[in-house]
Amino acid sequence: SGGMTPGSTYYYKVIATNANGSSAAAGPVSATASATCPVTLPNVSFLATQLALSKSSSLTASAIDSLYDISAGSSWSLSWVVSGADACIKSNNQSTPDWTGSLPLVSQASNGNQTVTPANTTTYTLDCSNAAGHVVRTQTITVASLPSTTVSCGVSQTSITAGASVTVTATITNGSGSYTYLLIPGDGSATQSNNTGVFNVTYATGGATYTPVVNVTSGSPLPSHNSCSTPGVFVNTVVIPPVSAAPTVNLKASINPDPTAFGPYVHVPKGNAFDIAWTKPAALPNCGATINPPINGRDSWDISAVADQQNINSNISTTGANVGTYKLTLTCSKANGTGSQSAIATLVITDTTIIEH
Repeated sequence: SGGMTPGSTYYYKVIATNANGSSAAAGPVSATASATCPVTLPNVSFLATQLALSKSSSLTASAIDSLYDISAGSSWSLSWVVSGADACIKSNNQSTPDWTGSLPLVSQASNGNQTVTPANTTTYTLDCSNAAGHVVRTQTITVASLPSTTVSCGVSQTSITAGASVTVTATITNGSGSYTYLLIPGDGSATQSNNTGVFNVTYATGGATYTPVVNVTSGSPLPSHNSCSTPGVFVNTVVIPPVSAAPTVNLKASINPDPTAFGPYVHVPKGNAFDIAWTKPAALPNCGATINPPINGRDSWDISAVADQQNINSNISTTGANVGTYKLTLTCSKANGTGSQSAIATLVITDTTIIEH
């Protein structure tokens, strides 16, 4: 007990006392004080602090402290305060070299910190010991997998006429910062590059399907697959008749996926649409258009467009029209009513598939 000198011998006599009196002294008995004091376990605290977010775990008496959901590559500081230890061993369950080996001690004590960057969920252990036993403290840092970065592509239209344009758009998902994109149009024309991922593409040659491809050439994080393609863009061939002194009328069947029928005599299956391609000469400014018999009550078409160039009235529906033959006539004359000329196109609405001519 306190007040004794280590190594000294002390003598005691014992006297029993109650209400009737006291006994004679018994003894003496002796006891020698121990030369050393009892050893207690080391005092150990162990703390993990995420450097970027300044989040920390507080030490508890449990073997495993707080868990954290972080992204791979985040840096953490492991800090410790130790006293009364003869040895301290660092270890981790991933066998990474950043937290292994002995912790240096001065006068059985240590106070410091060390930065670690776990790539996977890692348990860091500090095991301190002396003659009384071991004290083990752990910190487990859980690394959560982030959603993967991807790129996807879209196109504004999948069917156009030669000379028309489409908009190609590349979109990054689960990415941050700026990216650079490279567009390959697919028709052999020049590539385009920008940092928006939005491109305008004009296809001059018809009669083919082109597939635009966009590559992500820089940015962070890059998608695991850094390219994407759009659905194919079918480019229709447009036959442009030469402008003459006489009016012209041609028809084009708009039948997916291959609207190739074009000319003054066209078959269209009922329910499909067709286009009227026509010209009116400036030399014959007085023009009129007729459809005979009318298609769904429509007995004409708009001819108010510019003269001496081909104009197109698009997507005229045959839904609800009767199967049969229809004449589309454009008649033009001079301002004084002379020199009248006409162009006629024949449309045959069928109840079968298109008939090639």
